[in-house]
Amino acid sequence: MTEELLSASNRARSFVVERLLSNRISSRRELDRAKGEASRLFPLNRYLSNAEILAALPPDRRKTFGDLLRVHPRRSASGIVVVTAFSAPFACPHGTCTFCPGGPREGTPQSYVRESPGMKAALLSDFDPRGQVSTSLEKYASNGHDISKVEAIIEGGTFIAVPLDYQLAFVRGVFDGLNGSDSTSLGEAQGRNEVAKSRCVGLTLESKPDWCEPEQIDTMLVYGVTRLEIGVQSLRDEVLAQSNRGHTADDSIRAFRAARDAGLKVTAHMMPGLPGADPQSDLEDLERLFSDEALRPDMMKVYPTLVVGGTSLARQFEAGRYTPYDLETTVELLSEMKRFVPRWHRIMRIQREIPAHEILGGVRSGNLRELVRGGGLLLLRVREEWKGSRLREDEASLPRGSQSGDGIFLHREGIEGLR
Repeated sequence: MTEELLSASNRARSFVVERLLSNRISSRRELDRAKGEASRLFPLNRYLSNAEILAALPPDRRKTFGDLLRVHPRRSASGIVVVTAFSAPFACPHGTCTFCPGGPREGTPQSYVRESPGMKAALLSDFDPRGQVSTSLEKYASNGHDISKVEAIIEGGTFIAVPLDYQLAFVRGVFDGLNGSDSTSLGEAQGRNEVAKSRCVGLTLESKPDWCEPEQIDTMLVYGVTRLEIGVQSLRDEVLAQSNRGHTADDSIRAFRAARDAGLKVTAHMMPGLPGADPQSDLEDLERLFSDEALRPDMMKVYPTLVVGGTSLARQFEAGRYTPYDLETTVELLSEMKRFVPRWHRIMRIQREIPAHEILGGVRSGNLRELVRGGGLLLLRVREEWKGSRLREDEASLPRGSQSGDGIFLHREGIEGLR
């Protein structure tokens, strides 16, 4: 039976490939029709995947049909694919934030649960950086994506706080994964990457603000870091203290300054709804984030506070000493936030990607992003130009907006604004 199914799959793939090569398929609708016909003719109890068809094409013709067969095309629409590598679990030097799940006791990096996106691959590879990067690149390639330009993101908490030998080995492993070969030093791996098939065009680290001193930023530059995600969370010291963050609002300001002095892009993480905060104070924090010239991040991720099992915050919640924002409050707050967000700013993400069954309190809705978008908030993908979109010259304007200092943000949009 297995041999019969394999033979049927091979004949079905050959059927679709022959139609592609003879130019009888020119749209996704025609492709779906051909896959359906192949499943009935041979027969199969499933549809062929696009990845299977790509693999069956002659190597020199795969690029020709890339646009037609590419899976999740938006993931490489900018010309760059994003690859994430999780570092091994280490305890934070200051202790544990009250809201933070995971950590060494759970066998995951701090702030991540076992079912977080990407964590399964990290666990399977035992947090090996080369293995994680190689697996991601192979998946992209099999789905028809161009993997020549890569943004690598190292996640897993404050990476710069873990032992230096581990940092060096891990970053070298990331570059080895991109290069497809082992190296003996970070410098060697970086040198090879300059001519590799998958070149690193951006490297991102996460950090708490109190681990962004100039000497620590210098270390990041040695690694090749181009963007730094800083866990600001709140701009109120009393709120930070209640969550055992181990830093102050002034630490965030110093971190922004040090990162900018080094030429790094800055992404701020904000957490509305922490203990001690309320919607008004959160709005004031978000307003200050953009009105204060010492802050003004290039990008932002907004993570409304969630109560996750096993955390100190969960114990407060179960004892009735903490109440998270409900869906209505959260949507209203984030929709109001649009008044303060400049047009040059990019909102990268709204809501942590934590499985709903892990959440004891807070917003479980998986479509929070869409609900907030209905309120008029411009998210990153709303700003993207997408293949197939057209904008006539007489319909376009080129606004000139100052980001900070002498920085100028040029962007092109329809006269009526972004749609």
